[in-house]
Amino acid sequence: MSLPSYLPLAMTLEAIHAQNGGLTWNLKRGNVNDIAELKCRPFIGIVSVRPKLCRLRQSAPTARDFEQFILENEARLTASDTWLCVGSWYDAEHRSHCLDLSQVCFNHRKAHELGFKYRQDSIYLLNEKRSEIVIGPTTYSRAAKRKVFISGRLLSVSLMP
Repeated sequence: MSLPSYLPLAMTLEAIHAQNGGLTWNLKRGNVNDIAELKCRPFIGIVSVRPKLCRLRQSAPTARDFEQFILENEARLTASDTWLCVGSWYDAEHRSHCLDLSQVCFNHRKAHELGFKYRQDSIYLLNEKRSEIVIGPTTYSRAAKRKVFISGRLLSVSLMP
């Protein structure tokens, strides 16, 4: 049995990453930035999950890099009713490109819980086109150096002693 070829898709992903510096692509639904049904949702957070599967590169990922990454993670990416996606982004601080598995979340609390679970510094808020510091229900935020409590979408911040 031969492996499916994701090369045509991978070529598209390479072009999008080159143009935008990153992407979030669901194998069943396409480019998360272009899905019309998502534009009306009040909250869309994107969280990098499974950091051990992340691939860092010093140069932009090629179509072959995207294809290999998809093949390595195909079972996860094609699971039924999942919003798990191929993610890519450029880390300006470290001057590297990252291929990762990104989870699309429609609930603010769930996005932060996943971000905290996978030790992410931030989640990406798609509708607002910005990142937000990751916090847990009652946890220390490495990025903010503060103790933060979540109560729905309201945050109260108290300085660490």
